[in-house]
Amino acid sequence: MSSSDRAKATLHVRSASGLDELVVVDSEFWPVASGTGALTVSLAPGIYEVVARAGPTVRRRLIKLVAGERRDEAAPEVLFPASAPIRGTLMEDADQLALVRGATEAVADRAGVAAALCVVLRDAGEAGQRRNDPPPVDLLDVTLRPVDVFSSSWRLDDRGRAAISVGTPAPGGYVLRLGQDFETVDQSLWLPTDWTTVVFVTVDARGIQPASASVHMMPLGEAWLGGRDAAATELALWGLREGRWQAGEAATEGIRAAAAGADPILRIAATHLLLEAPRVDGPTVASIVDGLARSLPDHPDVVALQLVAMERGVRLSSRPALPRPWPPMLLASYRALLRRDAVSADAFVRGSIAERAAAAVMVRSIWTTWRPISPSDRIPPRLARTTVRAERVLDKVARNPAKVRRPNVSDPATRRVAAFLTAVADLDSGSYRPRVADLSPTEIALATGLPMATVDRSLRALWLSFAGLAVLPLVVTLTALVGLLAVASGGLMLLGPGIAPPPTTPLVTPTPTPSSTPPPSSTPTPTRVPSVAPPLPGVELPPVLELPATPVGEPTRTQLPIPNVGDAPLSILEFSLSGEAAGDFTLDEGECRHGPIAPGDSCTVLVVFRPAVSGDRRAGLSIHTAELGAVTVALAGIGRPTLSIEPPAVTKLAPGRPQSVFVWATGPITIQSVRLGGGDPNDFQLETDCEGALLTPERGCQISVTYTPRGEGEHAAEIQIVTDDGSVWTVPVDGVNVIF
Repeated sequence: MSSSDRAKATLHVRSASGLDELVVVDSEFWPVASGTGALTVSLAPGIYEVVARAGPTVRRRLIKLVAGERRDEAAPEVLFPASAPIRGTLMEDADQLALVRGATEAVADRAGVAAALCVVLRDAGEAGQRRNDPPPVDLLDVTLRPVDVFSSSWRLDDRGRAAISVGTPAPGGYVLRLGQDFETVDQSLWLPTDWTTVVFVTVDARGIQPASASVHMMPLGEAWLGGRDAAATELALWGLREGRWQAGEAATEGIRAAAAGADPILRIAATHLLLEAPRVDGPTVASIVDGLARSLPDHPDVVALQLVAMERGVRLSSRPALPRPWPPMLLASYRALLRRDAVSADAFVRGSIAERAAAAVMVRSIWTTWRPISPSDRIPPRLARTTVRAERVLDKVARNPAKVRRPNVSDPATRRVAAFLTAVADLDSGSYRPRVADLSPTEIALATGLPMATVDRSLRALWLSFAGLAVLPLVVTLTALVGLLAVASGGLMLLGPGIAPPPTTPLVTPTPTPSSTPPPSSTPTPTRVPSVAPPLPGVELPPVLELPATPVGEPTRTQLPIPNVGDAPLSILEFSLSGEAAGDFTLDEGECRHGPIAPGDSCTVLVVFRPAVSGDRRAGLSIHTAELGAVTVALAGIGRPTLSIEPPAVTKLAPGRPQSVFVWATGPITIQSVRLGGGDPNDFQLETDCEGALLTPERGCQISVTYTPRGEGEHAAEIQIVTDDGSVWTVPVDGVNVIF
């Protein structure tokens, strides 16, 4: 040991819980050591401060170190507030802990139970005086209809300070509806198979407080003990509330202590914190997320964690199961799904609660909560029939921003989109080119926190509100004018553009008899004025446009002529694509929207097919016209699997040093053979496991090529990969052999 080491002191600090954040601060107020649960550091003699933190609670202690001392120091005891009656916290309560333990243990005695839910209302004020009043809590299923699990099973502790109820609904998504005097809040729950979920909710003089709720989980049939792992869960949830990513380290210690049986909520919350750190611990995050994906692959929070991990560049062995029908429990998870949907429009099942709740979300806590929404997603028929491009809506907003300041709509999502567009339009004041016109639906979705389908519907609703303000008065005026002209002309009907004839009996006018004085018993003879149908355009299109089989990721182009076979000009307003694979098709509209198509003429649309995946790819092409409405053509193509080869070429090989080539496929492809060809195939050798292998996006194979020159100089060849459809894929290889 050196003299400098003998002059120092060794300090070992440990916390009783093993979860506290520990910091040692020197006399100049600089932190000199930090750790979670415990730390060991060599320090110069002097005065130091030991700081222990758990949640919002911080405790400090001054210590003095002398030269050569080896000191074991117990960290100051830290009692932090928690929503659950956990041992070693400010909210520890032995009676409530026993109540929850007994209720969770009793679940094991129920036959045929796949999941369980325990709801605990704590510190209920004068609950002892209201034993007969049902707690303001309901459970709703995926159809937003009540599930009768809490109506008659509430129990109170002896002091009336906690109410508890246990139900055993089927696994899946639920809404925990928390009623208050001034509003009702819906909170997302997901009950996984073989797990008990415990929700702790605080009730004070103001009523139920969803913002301070906490959720814990344990294997079905096991008791909730309120121990170290529960404390770690509370610290992780506090870290999310405060945006303190450092709390993730303490939560990770709790995960290590609990090993494979760690509370999934603890693992999910801790991983969110780890992913918020400036430098992400990729291996730790991957281990936790992949473990969750194996045990809870359909849990919406787990799927969201996979997306966040991929955003931060963490390599996972699992893939997220999308789209999701139910919103995650944590708001951080829900935001991750919303970000994904804004970019890929594949995060949510169309019309699901996960998609619809976004417009009613209440950002008041770490949990996904929203104002109650309608059980069914009823779209007004006019809105459902309306198709309009986002560019047209935004262009109209750019030209007249006043139209969106007070839109004539009641839908909260549409009003949110309108408010965002108004804010952008206000920034555009005086700009040469308004920025609002350059917005994309993705940017609107990211800014408003709405799914892409909701943004699309909101833009269509705004378009209708524009039309209602501008067109409706004109229609009324023309209708009134037609009525006046009809009377003034003795029954002649005049129809302006867009005014349909009435669906009643054709117009008749009274014609007097030839006698100058008709007899009293005679009646006028009605005379019918013949109506002439106006000429109309016509369109003849194939019901299905078949596109050629196309390699995945590569484009093919097919022309679609649109002839006007009618007797009047045809005006095309716009084109739209719909269907599951609509993203695989794009359009080059050419001259089709540059003016009316005269009778007998035609225009041509170029349909570009670029399949994203292999297999049948179908979509619908709607051609919206002013005279005929929408005319639809089905688009059908086949995505042909392709190989993905990395690296695409192997160059400058050194003799005797093998180089690996990795091969994947965008769809199922069988490799028939792998061989060498080209100029100098005898100067290279191959080893591979590809021959006969069935490749998929998840399963690849490997080729090892070695340069074995027979003489000096440069040599080149190619690896030829033959697939089951007869295609040959080549990888150029070359090497240089220099003899000194």
